[in-house]
Amino acid sequence: MPALTFLLDLTRWCTRPLPLIDKRVSPRNCLSLMPQQPGLQQAHSRPEARWPFTSLRVLSYRKAYNYRTRIPLRSLTTDDGHIMELKCAWWNCKLSPPKNGATRYPITDNFFSVIHAILQREVDILGLCEVDRKNIQHLQQALNEGSYSKYIVLDLYSPGKSIDDFCLIFNSEKLSISSEAVDANIKDSHTDQWLKAGIFIGLTPTQGNEIFFGLSHWQSRGTYSDGSTERLRLGDALRTKAMAILDLHPGSPIVLLGDYNDEPFDTSIVRGIGASRDINYVKKSSKYFYNPFWSRLSPHPEGPAGTFIHPKCIGSDGAVFDQILFSSHFVREWEFTEPAAIISDINFIEPNTHWKDISDHYPILSHVTRIQS
Repeated sequence: MPALTFLLDLTRWCTRPLPLIDKRVSPRNCLSLMPQQPGLQQAHSRPEARWPFTSLRVLSYRKAYNYRTRIPLRSLTTDDGHIMELKCAWWNCKLSPPKNGATRYPITDNFFSVIHAILQREVDILGLCEVDRKNIQHLQQALNEGSYSKYIVLDLYSPGKSIDDFCLIFNSEKLSISSEAVDANIKDSHTDQWLKAGIFIGLTPTQGNEIFFGLSHWQSRGTYSDGSTERLRLGDALRTKAMAILDLHPGSPIVLLGDYNDEPFDTSIVRGIGASRDINYVKKSSKYFYNPFWSRLSPHPEGPAGTFIHPKCIGSDGAVFDQILFSSHFVREWEFTEPAAIISDINFIEPNTHWKDISDHYPILSHVTRIQS
């Protein structure tokens, strides 16, 4: 009997959840570290419309199992121990535009319909912009109720004159936080205004090299006009930070996700960031990014006219302002299973709802799969 007790205690000790090691990431920033609070059931106005999520848990460094299915993690990785696939999504959800006097919108059941439609596609990364800290807390409370227990929400919001209006939702079964968030914002020496280039965060797969994700929400064309020097400098600032990361971590891939308020062919994207539509060119040019969203410039018959829909768009009903870009690591070592999807097939909870009632941007998704040698 003592031997049995010892084995049970040893099993509990070996399988205990470990704390978040990176002290640079505040525990309050991780949804899984928030205690359950009374009254969370009131997060939605109608119980029958409640989003199907249960509590998220502490980010753990245990690597033995896929928590959700309890299958060995080797099924999620290649023979050489690298992550097999990566699904990245992005959405400008229009809840809290980072502008003085801008209209704030409430979180509704339809908002959660969109989040659910994205997460049920088994995404590994979902970046959101136009959220403030109150929105993020509300989102955390709602997520705490549901069944996507593998997802963790990271609060990347930063107030002040240079507002970073982001949060990041990631799959904790495949990724863990490994580097603190650093921004790429720069100050215009002429106007003393901030150019909001973006923010980077490092996540490491359960197996393999660290991956850096850069989130961007550039100022609108009403602030800096199409083709302006400021827009080029936004791209250059983002690229400068990305290249600095590559210099320190040459083996770490980089994914850029954002609402750039510029299209794939604009100078700020092509010359500023250094993003190309030519996958073969990027294979030869290791400091370029591949931009699969060139393929959305011609609207697909079954989809919207772009990622951004607005009556003021010239020559089209939409523009491709939202894009996901990939460093050259991906074009050499991965293949694009779903390069540039626009998610528009949403089943809204509330009746008689049109997309414009939710946001003027559609969510986007890119899915890459590692090539096995």
